[in-house]
Amino acid sequence: MVFRSKGSCPRILVALAGMSLLWVAAGCGYRLGAGAPGSSVLTGTIAVPLFENRSHEPRLENIFTEAFRERIQAAPGVSLSARKDAGAVLEGKILSVELYTTAVNEDFFAMQYRLRVVLALSLVRTRDGEILWRDDVVEGEGSFYASSDALLFKDNREEALMELSARMSARVVDRILLGF
Repeated sequence: MVFRSKGSCPRILVALAGMSLLWVAAGCGYRLGAGAPGSSVLTGTIAVPLFENRSHEPRLENIFTEAFRERIQAAPGVSLSARKDAGAVLEGKILSVELYTTAVNEDFFAMQYRLRVVLALSLVRTRDGEILWRDDVVEGEGSFYASSDALLFKDNREEALMELSARMSARVVDRILLGF
């Protein structure tokens, strides 16, 4: 027997099915945005020393270190501190930066560039040196428009790096908070 209905019955069935899935998920112990209870390793005081810059890009360590410091400062239950007072230290290395052209005009002049940055990060407990979290390959990409004006090109590039560092720091800190 096939049930056919006109009107709002299919909508009600879809809504009931959605609510049922939420109840099942709640019954299984899942929590949105919290990870498993006690899984967060990012609590207390954290130090973020200047990242090591293994790339050939000057001052890139300043941009990424500052982005991670700001993100950690904004995290709940965490405060930024000096290395000597910290319960843990987030150490970072900028392994590489690649720049390549993604768009050209009819004269084959670059119109848009793409940046790819690779980091290695670890969160180390200061009292015993235990690694609480580590990822040796954290990748991120961003793009910016080219310009024949050298200052505008530099500003566009720096803005793309700042946006990329903010996105990467948000992703990493969220992963640490969620225990991934």
